[in-house]
Amino acid sequence: MKGLTDSEVEALQSTALDRSAPFVIQGVSQSQFSVARHYGGCTFQGKYYVYIPGADELVRDDVVKWLVKYRKAQQKSPVHQAALLSLLFAFVLITGCTSVGFHDAALRQRLIENPAPPMTVRLCAYLDDGISAEEAQELLDAAWNPDEEQVGVSWIIAASYHVPRPAFLYPSIKAEIDTWEVPQGCDRVMLFVSRHAGDFLYSLLTIAGPLPEVLGYADDIDRTRGYVVARRSSILQWWMTPASTLRHELYHMIGCEHSLSLEGCYATIAELRRLAGWVHYVPGWDPEARRAVRLPGR
Repeated sequence: MKGLTDSEVEALQSTALDRSAPFVIQGVSQSQFSVARHYGGCTFQGKYYVYIPGADELVRDDVVKWLVKYRKAQQKSPVHQAALLSLLFAFVLITGCTSVGFHDAALRQRLIENPAPPMTVRLCAYLDDGISAEEAQELLDAAWNPDEEQVGVSWIIAASYHVPRPAFLYPSIKAEIDTWEVPQGCDRVMLFVSRHAGDFLYSLLTIAGPLPEVLGYADDIDRTRGYVVARRSSILQWWMTPASTLRHELYHMIGCEHSLSLEGCYATIAELRRLAGWVHYVPGWDPEARRAVRLPGR
């Protein structure tokens, strides 16, 4: 999906949209905003920005809404209509529940429902201070129950352990999680992070400066480890709830990437389901090589 054209930027300048924060942030992957690529967006100066992978840009969400309306008014051909739908899908997908697209019954029938029995992913729940096993289960149910039958994948908490949050900021949490091994009897590990006063104060700082608030993560190695902020304490979480964030990360953990189409996601799930039936556990998924990988010790 492409970003704003020169003519759209010019039209944008004549709008009454708030100018207290940039409309667009370019060159994201080479800047301090690069972490936003892994989450689909970030908050900057009190505004939420949607990451547009094709343009490597962060576009303010009210600008995305304006652009959808603008392109609709300007559409004159199927090409314009495709661009509009592409942008609309990206906005709803990233600002809604998951960043992998919308369910398509016909496509799902062809790629998922026929090739293999349903798959159960066994999750080891690592519980931060104050998070109970019951709370983690309730959050998992809220996040995944609506999708379970749609993709033939169930998530169960096979074991839970008290594991305090290893650090305060995302980079340090990520670095620690990337070293974890998946225990025997589990296919994936998820840390359910609690909140405290420091998180609330940090969330206030994200309003004033370029400090991304990363609410969830799935590793870039084999998609077997991650975390979710399981409780609300920031403004962003009233929009991107713990359940929607967890759902997002669970899709990543079964091989789904940020995309406007679910075709690749369905194909990946179908492959994992076939393999799980043979090896009796759910393999990991290498997001770079786009292939299933064996879990250590299995």
